[in-house]
This record gives sequence, structure tokens and C-alpha cells, in this order.
Amino acid sequence: MANEFSQMCFELIRKHREVFAKASVPDPSAAVQYDMMSDGLIWSDELPALDGVPFDDIGLVRVLWHYRAKLILGEACEEFHDIWEQAKLAFPQWMGFASERCTPTPELADLFRKRKSRSDRSIRRFFKTP
Repeated sequence: MANEFSQMCFELIRKHREVFAKASVPDPSAAVQYDMMSDGLIWSDELPALDGVPFDDIGLVRVLWHYRAKLILGEACEEFHDIWEQAKLAFPQWMGFASERCTPTPELADLFRKRKSRSDRSIRRFFKTP
């Protein structure tokens, strides 16, 4: 199953190489948000480039955001390592690979944990039975 998922992601990398390659100039004032679906951080300037990606293919981006969060936290994520590496080879200039977005720092790790915790509390409140 994992191999099938990886193969699907590799196909999506090839399919959307141009879209990601064009999204190469990070905005220094981009806002950072937590994405519950990927369990990762997203910079606001990464979203407009996805306008050309069909909704069914967004899973690839979520894998990259999740893997990046693991990098930020300094945690291993062997499951998506090959997908991350293939994407870096296919579109190395993508702003999502910028070192300031992937390098483990206490500031980014703390931001991730705070945003995730806030999201988790919101979900628990939402599903809390009266």
C-alpha cells in the first residue's frame, strides 16, 4: 500500500513539475499557518501556486508539508523521505524547499507545536458532546 502511494506521488511530481517550478520566489512577509490535513505548516505564498493543481492531486503537497514539519521538528519520517527527495530533484527551486522553511529551528518548532495544539483544542471542543 505504501509503495502504491509513493508511486502515485511520483506520478504527481512529474505531472505538476512546472507548477511547482514556477513557485520559486518566497515572500518574506508570507504568513505561516498550521494545516490539519497535512499536520504541517504552510506559508501563505505557497497557496496561490496550487491554483493550477486539481483538488484530487493536493495530497502530494500535503505529503511535502508533513515531511517538512518533521524536518522542522527534527524528527525522522522515513515513510515520505523518497517522495521528498524526488520532489526536490524535480523542482528544486520550489519555495517550500527554502532553507528558512525546512531547517529545524526552535522558533519554527515552537510555532508548529503552538498552532497544532490550538487546532487540536478546537477539534476537541467541536466534537465535545453537550
